[in-house]
Amino acid sequence: MIDHPLHPGTPLKAAIFDLDGTLVDSVADLCSATNRMLEQHGFSPVSESSVRLWVGNGATRLVQRALGNAQGLPEEAIQGDMLAGALQQFMQHYEACYKEKSDLYPGVRELISRWHTAGVPLAVVTNKPIRFVPGLLEHLGISDFFSIVLGGDSLAYKKPHPAPLLKVLDDYQVSADSAIMVGDSLSDVEAAAAAGVPMVAVTYGYNQGKRLTETHQCRLIDRFDQLGETLTC
Repeated sequence: MIDHPLHPGTPLKAAIFDLDGTLVDSVADLCSATNRMLEQHGFSPVSESSVRLWVGNGATRLVQRALGNAQGLPEEAIQGDMLAGALQQFMQHYEACYKEKSDLYPGVRELISRWHTAGVPLAVVTNKPIRFVPGLLEHLGISDFFSIVLGGDSLAYKKPHPAPLLKVLDDYQVSADSAIMVGDSLSDVEAAAAAGVPMVAVTYGYNQGKRLTETHQCRLIDRFDQLGETLTC
């Protein structure tokens, strides 16, 4: 039995993980695909630090932010045929490079392996398009740890909507307070709060450059392996 990190003495019955910025540092490959898309439109490349501020809400928002930045426009102005074409281009470029530089953060493999061996059901809930998720997990050697994997287009709603988390709870037949959500962004926090799932946020993630605080209804950790510790006050 693994103790719930936020409720010592009670078993952890399910763990739900975000992917980009939580389990995997994927910015280098996302940046490569973004710059190849921008180049097709005649725009200058951007830095990884810029892309790090744009990820976390799915591929569509990333493309909107990149094109908006290039043209000095708000992201909401990038719509219609321009958005559809650029998104298709981004997807094609990301398909070609998404396994090149992405890697697990320190401590991820060890902790999820331990929880999996102890019998805790593990799930990935990400806003990344599902077409890329199983292949990335397999490439990184962690696909066998997760029995549920949901992408941003797996359901009608994605985070911050609670629907993906509620589906995981229903599939595993566990209560919200016996599970945990581990993520890096406000979208993760809002989804967890709406689903009633206790939340732990990593401080090293993407969250558009804004640091989460414990006033966001989550506990903060600086290292992934701190999940193996008791996190209550």
